[in-house]
Amino acid sequence: MINYLGAFAGVCLATLGTMAIHPWTGNSVSMLFFPAVVIPAMFGGYGPALMATVLSTFSLAYFFVPPVDFLNLGVDDVIRLTVFVVVAVITASISSARRQAQRALRHSLQDCRPSISRSAKSANGRSSSRGGPRRHARNAGARRGNRRSA
Repeated sequence: MINYLGAFAGVCLATLGTMAIHPWTGNSVSMLFFPAVVIPAMFGGYGPALMATVLSTFSLAYFFVPPVDFLNLGVDDVIRLTVFVVVAVITASISSARRQAQRALRHSLQDCRPSISRSAKSANGRSSSRGGPRRHARNAGARRGNRRSA
């Protein structure tokens, strides 16, 4: 739930920031909305990123596409918003997949640590309890029939 609230807050901040810098940016109004999608994808996953994409698209269409405060979209506006949605969804998907892979790797390493430490302990125990690696190598050679003549 907190991830969705963060996504909502990010879109609100992007909307307010874009309103503040809109006089200087002209038609480039979507630049603050990409971080509003990517950051929830990185920390919250695909769901919050998808919600941020939908909210960002609505915010762009309502507040920044003329006529402002009215949803009257022309073909060029629909194309721009569609490109924004496609790029945002692909970016959110990649970022979310990276997050899932990182989590899977972390779980895999946690699962392997006990096995690795047991293997290290048993390997250390074997070589020290039987006279060390040199004696072990000599004994292995003797078992294969490679006895040295004295």
